[in-house]
Formats: sequence, C-alpha cells, structure tokens
Amino acid sequence: MPLDLQGRVSHIHFGDRSAVGEARTVTVPLVPGRPGNFYHVTLEAFTVGRTQIPFTSRSGAIEQGNIIIDSETALTTLPRHFYAQIKKVVTTQTHELKVPDPYRLLELCFRKDRSLQLPSIVANFRGSNMLLKQFNTFVTLGSATCLAFGVSESFFAYGSLAQQNFLVGFDQNARTMSFKLFQCSHSQKVKLFRTWSCPFALRIVWALKLKGVEYETILEDLTNKSPSLLQYNPIHKKVPVLVHGGNTMVESLVILEYIDETWAEGYRLLLKDPYERSVARWLEKGYEGFSGAGLRVGMESVHQAEKEQEEALVLALNHLKFVEEYIKGKRTFGGDEIGFTDLVFGCLANLLSILEESAEVKILDPQTFHRC
Repeated sequence: MPLDLQGRVSHIHFGDRSAVGEARTVTVPLVPGRPGNFYHVTLEAFTVGRTQIPFTSRSGAIEQGNIIIDSETALTTLPRHFYAQIKKVVTTQTHELKVPDPYRLLELCFRKDRSLQLPSIVANFRGSNMLLKQFNTFVTLGSATCLAFGVSESFFAYGSLAQQNFLVGFDQNARTMSFKLFQCSHSQKVKLFRTWSCPFALRIVWALKLKGVEYETILEDLTNKSPSLLQYNPIHKKVPVLVHGGNTMVESLVILEYIDETWAEGYRLLLKDPYERSVARWLEKGYEGFSGAGLRVGMESVHQAEKEQEEALVLALNHLKFVEEYIKGKRTFGGDEIGFTDLVFGCLANLLSILEESAEVKILDPQTFHRC
C-alpha cells in the first residue's frame, strides 16, 4: 500500500485465495538452499533509463539468490559498489542539482519540484523484468525527493517501497514469486451490469481485462430490469453500468475513461501525449458517423425506402474509408498495442454482420477494405 494513503491497510491471503492472476504478471523463480528463512531470488541488474547496471559480486559474477524479497525493510538495500553505479547513472540522467536529505537518511536527493524529471528504473530479475513506478524507487522527504535505495554490505533486500501497488504472491509448490501491478488504493469491488448481447458492454469487458482489474458481472434481462439497474441508472435504465465503490458510471465511452484514469498505472488506453489523445477523440467522431449511417441503412430497409437506404450506405462507406486510410500500415489504431479507439470500433465486429444480413446489403467488403 502506498505510504501517502493514511488509514488504508494491506491484506494477506493464504491457500487458493493467495493466487495472483496470470494477466500482466511478472513471475520469478525462488532460489532454494540459501541460509535463513527468507525468499531469495536472483536480481541480475537494474536498468536506469537505457543504462543497464549488472548486479555482480566482487568477483564479477552474478550470484544465484543474491537478494531477498522483504516486506519489513522499507528501502531496497544493496552493496556499496552496486549502489554507487546506480547513484552515478541516476545523477547523470536527472540533470538537476543535488540537495542533502533533510533527515540525513538517504544519500542521493534532489529538490522537490513538480518539473523534476526522474529516470525510469527496471528491476531485471532472472526470469522476468519489472518496470517500477516513481513511488517504488524515489521517496519525498520534506523538501527533497530521494533515491529510495540504501547501502548494506551484509543484507541485500528488495524492500517494501519497491513493492508498493503490487500484488505479491509466493507459491511454495512451484517455487516462484509473482508480482502483479495493482491499484491497492482502488481495491473496492467492481461490478459491471450488462447483457450478453450488448456490444457496447464488451468495450468495458475488454478494458477491465487489459487493465487486469477483477470484477463481478451482473447479467440483466432488459424485459425485466433488476432493482439494482434501476437504482444505478434511473434515467436511461440501460446497460452498461459500472459500479466501483461509491461511484456509478453509465455510457460506455465515459466508463472507458473512468477505467483508464482510475487504474492509471501500467497499461494505458489513452496515451498521455495531447496530440495522440486528440486523434483518439477525432476517430471516435468517425465511429459515431459510421455507426449512425449504418443504423440508418438498417432502418431504411425496414421502411423499404431504397433511395434513403442507398444514401445512408454511401455515407457509411465514406466514414469507413476514412477509418481505413488512417489505420493503413498499423496493427492497431495506436500502432502496436490495443487502445481506446480499438475498443470503440471493436464492438462493431459482430454487429456489422447482423446489420448486413437484416438490411440485405454488403457494407464491409474485404476486396475494398483490406484493413477493417
């Protein structure tokens, strides 16, 4: 649990309840046969920015089980020669003047400032790499922000600060440790009200799975709506509805943004870059234009208005060509990873075939649209 969350507690689970989910989980092997009743793993290096610093012994080798996972020790403690290399690289990459620690506890500190740009740090364990957040590797003490590593020549530990906002699991049978990025401050139960057939609710299902958020599904019958659905969405009385702690959200796009901002660590649906975020909004408008025109195609077929249906089909195809042109040469709208826009358009996959069959038209022709 992060230090700045007063009054919150962490939990320990045993048996089956202690299993850490597989999605977005880092697993490292435990090293048996080491002295003491500790969980030993092998730390091969820390990578600061783009500089990897191997954790070698005085002999120049990386020793098996060279560090323990310790929740009682706050700081990550390392031998002087290894710490000195990390300190040097962090200093070089930070480009800020050093200041003394006001409490005289830590060696490397910079003046606390919102513009302070600190390098990323990755823990390179044998078996997996773990990208750490700033609060895992730096701590603010008064007017200074300091590297949260200490020095010891006899006790090398991966401390509790480095484990903040991670679910940590120990599997004695498999002899492994697992770390899963988790917003411990947002551990209230998540409920998703949806129907089995609602395509817009699938956006929320996909987003929660990408974020690694556990949730409960409540399937609704819209011909006999539950009291809970009417309570949480009394105006529209529709799904999807997301309930998280004391917060209730309706409308799929609103819910997507809430999920992305609430579970902001790790996987992001909307990129931080302002331009990329504006492009996602722009493409969202393209979806609205296409889906609106596509719906008209279906409606006009019901009313047997051939001319109006043809006009709506032309409009839908124009919007689809715009999308096709944007995504050309990319695996996803964002490039390599699934993001906000992919979830927006993705729910159309099954809906299009139903619309084409009911309206007796072909909208998505693979000969014309190679990428869609």
